[in-house]
Amino acid sequence: MYTVDPAQPWAEALAIRDGRIVAVGSSDDLAARFEAKATRDLAGQMVLPGFHDAHVHPEGAGIELTQCDLNEAATVDAIVAKVRDCVATTPVTAGSSAAAGISRSSRRRTRARTCSMRSRRRARSC
Repeated sequence: MYTVDPAQPWAEALAIRDGRIVAVGSSDDLAARFEAKATRDLAGQMVLPGFHDAHVHPEGAGIELTQCDLNEAATVDAIVAKVRDCVATTPVTAGSSAAAGISRSSRRRTRARTCSMRSRRRARSC
């Protein structure tokens, strides 16, 4: 396991308590210091530290909250059921970009492109 600690860049084992890494070292050292409820032999596989990013982009997050969340739908039947539930429980009003899953900035970009194309064709101005 790579630790990213200059004093001990590599370790053979780690101890976890309450979902947190509490020690790294040799298997013998950790076995002597901790009573294991369970062990897992990774058979030489690499363990690397993870970086978990916890930030949000407010506009995108707000739009996402108005859309049908299919992240947990693992099968076609689950997707169909989730979409049916969303349709049944989500109010849709005329011109609602959130209900259609289209952000205002996306609509502005589309409108700008359309106006630009019209101007090139010498049609009415936007």
